[in-house]
Amino acid sequence: MIKLIAGIDVAYYTKDNKEYGVCVIDVFDYVTFNLVERQISVQKINYPYIPGSLYKRELPIIIDTYEKLNSKVDVYILDGNGYLHQNHDGIATMFSTKTGEKSIGVAKTFYNFANIDYKLENKEYSTTSIIINNEIYGCALRSKENTKPIFISVGGGLYLDEAVNIVKSCISKDSRIPIPTRIADIDTRKERKLILERK
Repeated sequence: MIKLIAGIDVAYYTKDNKEYGVCVIDVFDYVTFNLVERQISVQKINYPYIPGSLYKRELPIIIDTYEKLNSKVDVYILDGNGYLHQNHDGIATMFSTKTGEKSIGVAKTFYNFANIDYKLENKEYSTTSIIINNEIYGCALRSKENTKPIFISVGGGLYLDEAVNIVKSCISKDSRIPIPTRIADIDTRKERKLILERK
């Protein structure tokens, strides 16, 4: 039974020719989506952006923020992929490997490393499996009609159908992405703005 669910996101900024990241983990009551806890970390980023290697860039600051949490979170949703990755080691997978927590990767764009195609109906909550070499890597979900799909894959501790149902339950009328990562995204941008205004 899920009581608490968390969203994780990272935003970036540059200062004195050095790149920094701002990570926010927002913890919510799974029933009401009231905010229970928020933790923030700011760190220098030491790894460049390389497609397919997001975890090397983001995992250190995510773990630093995770270690500040007081709440016992049941499921984490990360802005990125999990199993839907050429080596099955997207950011959500690596987070679960490091922490032992249950997690889901939800990406806003399709990381098409295998040069495949998929078909998805233009209907609210329509889904289709992302199949590569006869293996299901994840799922495309159109959370709203006439919007771009999101891409769901397991990070750890869940089956794909469980992950999809959890993500569906976190969609609101205001956004095509789950509430936990949507709010975390907003909060990282707010924190980044405050930092830059203090420069």
